[in-house]
Amino acid sequence: MFAIVRQYWKLILALLYAIAIPLYFHQSNKGAALSLDLATNSANIQIEELQDSMIEQKQFYDDLIINYQEEFDRIEEKYQIQQKELQEVKRKQKSAFVRRWKKNPSSINEELQKRFPIKYVNNK
Repeated sequence: MFAIVRQYWKLILALLYAIAIPLYFHQSNKGAALSLDLATNSANIQIEELQDSMIEQKQFYDDLIINYQEEFDRIEEKYQIQQKELQEVKRKQKSAFVRRWKKNPSSINEELQKRFPIKYVNNK
């Protein structure tokens, strides 16, 4: 037996290498595949967390936009009401101004001269 091993030791060694090396690399590939799977799972978990965070942030901004729009609508409605009230006040002032003018036209001239830097010249 020892003589056979001595005569064919290169062949036996090559046969052992042919069996051992693929087994070694197969185990090594399993480790690499396992680490790749772990890295992929970790990346997927991080992606899901980021997507959840993005959804929450989008909802937050959507709520802000809705709140700002509601506030803008309230301000716009208040503005419209105040605008109508102001127009009513101006209309009343104008009516009172016209009534006073009909009663006493010269008093209106004096009031205009007080309010505005103009001189009224009477062409009579």
